[in-house]
Amino acid sequence: MAKKKLIYENQNLYKDIERGLKQFSPVLIELKESYEKLEIGEYSNDVHKMLLTEGSRRVEKQYWERIDAQIKQSGITSKIIISNMKVGSEAPINEFCQSLKKAKNFKPILYTSISIHMRIQYLSYIGGAFFVSEKDKEQILEQECRVYLETDFEHELYGKILVFEDIRNEIINLVNKTKFPRNRFHSEGSFIDSMFFKHENDVKIVNAHAIKSLNEYLEMKNND
Repeated sequence: MAKKKLIYENQNLYKDIERGLKQFSPVLIELKESYEKLEIGEYSNDVHKMLLTEGSRRVEKQYWERIDAQIKQSGITSKIIISNMKVGSEAPINEFCQSLKKAKNFKPILYTSISIHMRIQYLSYIGGAFFVSEKDKEQILEQECRVYLETDFEHELYGKILVFEDIRNEIINLVNKTKFPRNRFHSEGSFIDSMFFKHENDVKIVNAHAIKSLNEYLEMKNND
């Protein structure tokens, strides 16, 4: 089995993602405040991450268990009164559920393709603020910004591309030494391709005459 190898890490993409994630702050602040109204505990990073991955189920269960415990502690036994108390208790949990839905469905306003890399889960809540922690940063880099070789084919292709690039650069250096004029609209790579290759019978072959012509040009320059 091929060994996993990192060949690319896009730091510019990471910086764009980190900046873009700041747009989530207002909806996350609203989520935090609606959670605190439930009075079931402090809004911590563990709670924050749990809400973004699991949803509201655990919080709803905890909230209604608290309401039931308070009703039981009050000694009230009337079913009508208990029902009315529960109906009156629906507003905070409904507000919380709406805030969570709003946060998870929030789409940052972006004008580049980085929007596909924006995930609210990449933010932590620590010290009273929402931001990208070191752990979040590593997750973003790993999930969004890094490219690995993972198969034998990928390793082989990558190796051959590197060899090809080395040889291509050697050819460019040889051609540049001749100071042979080229079309200013051609890059070095496209110039090499158009000069040294041609198509015959729908097959790409080396242009043998180009090699001879370039050598003749070099000899002529040397004799000047």
